[in-house]
Formats: sequence, structure tokens, C-alpha cells
Amino acid sequence: MRTLYYIQAEKAGMSYLKTSLKGEYEIISLKDPKECFQSIQYLKDHHQQFPEVIIMDYPMSDMSGLHMVESLYEMLPDTHLILLLPEDNEELLFEIIKLGIMDYILKDKGYTRALSSLIAGKRLQVSI
Repeated sequence: MRTLYYIQAEKAGMSYLKTSLKGEYEIISLKDPKECFQSIQYLKDHHQQFPEVIIMDYPMSDMSGLHMVESLYEMLPDTHLILLLPEDNEELLFEIIKLGIMDYILKDKGYTRALSSLIAGKRLQVSI
């Protein structure tokens, strides 16, 4: 089964994701960037498959989401990275676009459905 990491500041979207992606992804909830990098290092050291999708909340406790995305792009070029952004921060959105990050979702009331759709789009790319 494919793996999805969800690095989250809050638990709100987790149950919806587990329901909508049931049977397609093993969803692993991580509390912060440090735990994510430790897990990736473990996978690397034990020659195991990296997660197919990583979803990250912004902001995060230890490291900014932008810095983490840049680091993960370098480490895992084949992993689909998705950044969850607060809906009221236009400056941050501009920085995201400047960096070339195309997979982001604004965290409004319907963000969990948008997130599932974005992941579904990745599944379509993989199956072609």
C-alpha cells in the first residue's frame, strides 16, 4: 500500500482523509518536521520506500513550511508535496508562488475535499 505523511498543526482534516482515501493510502500522522525527517532517514537507512504524498500544515513549530518544502524537494524529488496555508495570508501565498510551489490549498471550510481531489489527481498521474 502507498504511504501518505500528514504533518499537521491540528487534527481537523485527518478523519476526513482517512475515510476518503481508505484502502488506497496508509496515512501516517506526524506532529512536526523533525519527526518527518527522522522517519525519512529511517526509511533511507533501511532501504524502504518513501511516502508517495506528504501534506504539511503551515505554520509549523520547528521549521517554516516553506523551508521544509524546499528541503523535501531536494531529498524526495518523486514525492508529491502539498502545503496547507491559512486563507488570510496573501504575502505567504505570493512567496509560495515565487518558489514555484504549485500544490497548495488554502485552509477554508472546504479544504479537506479540495485536498482529497488534489491527491486523486496525483493518483491519475501515477496510473497513466
